[in-house]
Amino acid sequence: MEQADFVHMVRMSEHASAENSRAYRLSVGAFAALGYAWVLGCLALGAGLLGWAGLQLLQGRFRLGLVLLVLAAGGLFWVSLRALWVRLDAPEGVEITALEAPALFEALERIRRKIRAPMIHHVRLNDEFNASIQQVPRYGLLGGSVNHLTIGLPLLMALNRPRFLAVLAHEYGHLRGDHGRFAAWIYRSRLAWMQLHHGLQDDSSPVTLATQAFLRWYFPRFSAKTFALARQDEYEADRIAGRLMGRDVAAAALTEMEVRGAWMQSEFWARHWSKAADNPLPVGPYRSLRRRLARMPAPAFANDALRQALQRISGVDDTHPVLRDRIEALDTPPILPDWSHGNAIGLLGSDAKRWVAHFDRQWCRDHASEWKLHHAWLVQVRARAQVLTANMAQNQAQDLVELARLMRLLDPRAVVRPLYEQALAHDPQ
Repeated sequence: MEQADFVHMVRMSEHASAENSRAYRLSVGAFAALGYAWVLGCLALGAGLLGWAGLQLLQGRFRLGLVLLVLAAGGLFWVSLRALWVRLDAPEGVEITALEAPALFEALERIRRKIRAPMIHHVRLNDEFNASIQQVPRYGLLGGSVNHLTIGLPLLMALNRPRFLAVLAHEYGHLRGDHGRFAAWIYRSRLAWMQLHHGLQDDSSPVTLATQAFLRWYFPRFSAKTFALARQDEYEADRIAGRLMGRDVAAAALTEMEVRGAWMQSEFWARHWSKAADNPLPVGPYRSLRRRLARMPAPAFANDALRQALQRISGVDDTHPVLRDRIEALDTPPILPDWSHGNAIGLLGSDAKRWVAHFDRQWCRDHASEWKLHHAWLVQVRARAQVLTANMAQNQAQDLVELARLMRLLDPRAVVRPLYEQALAHDPQ
């Protein structure tokens, strides 16, 4: 499907949802059922042909056509069976239990009871600045699912407890009530179709051609038709977070995550990797990140990050609405909140420091080779910067600009404006 056709179908689904939500959901359910009908039909056809051809062979009617039919029917049956029982991997992360973090699990249980949601079967910690709930199908397209909650350690470090619980309430909100179960079923189906679509792309066997052709037609249309439902689900999850924790708290959590996430991306990681200049071995980032997140973002940076976030427009590449749309839906003003005083890492109990150390060690292992190369490169950068500094009196404009760039690589906080001013004085052009 061409991108323009996909966008058009997404817009059509949004209009249909706005005009008649019930009719739209019925059409989504019917289109989802079409995919199941295809797989079950192929399974039944394969089984029927396999049984008939096998019976003919058992009766002594050995013909090349029957042998080929058995092979084709067996292949069709096997591919259809794979489609029904396609396996999805559980989210990455380290699993934690109620014995390790009783306060966290008590908070989750309170949220679950208030919104009448199903149990979360597994809670994991990872190193992302995010939290997410994922329903992993037990048996592919058929059968129940296992609910996984993944919490990023940096998120626990950044937000105070009410705002962090608002994030959890949003995630748990995806599982609420009948509408939540329908949206979750569609979400699981989308994941399963995606996994099957990618899994069969490299399969060149003749028996997969029909299924591949169907998936090329069906999967992008399924994604487009269900887009409005997925986006509605995000707004509904925000409303649940606002109802449980307060709209102002939910909006503040969204805004603070946006600003602090931008700060981590643009400032923290650049400063952390610059440490490789003086450290040949990797340095874990999360102990330092915990200290830095305890401080308020610089006002100029925070205002600029919020301004940029509010200028974004919701597109079709992500079912999550942009910050402006989510804040408006909560009926709160798009302003910078008071920053979190304290954090939510205490929900991990006495093991908080252990988890910080664990993810520091894991980060060092995962980035050992990259850090080694970066250290060697920064050693060369420093050597070149020292040469340029020693020859300051003879430097031309391009040398001064190069020195400024090298100094920023060695220290993102380095003051380099005087070098650019000298370069302009040397060569105003």
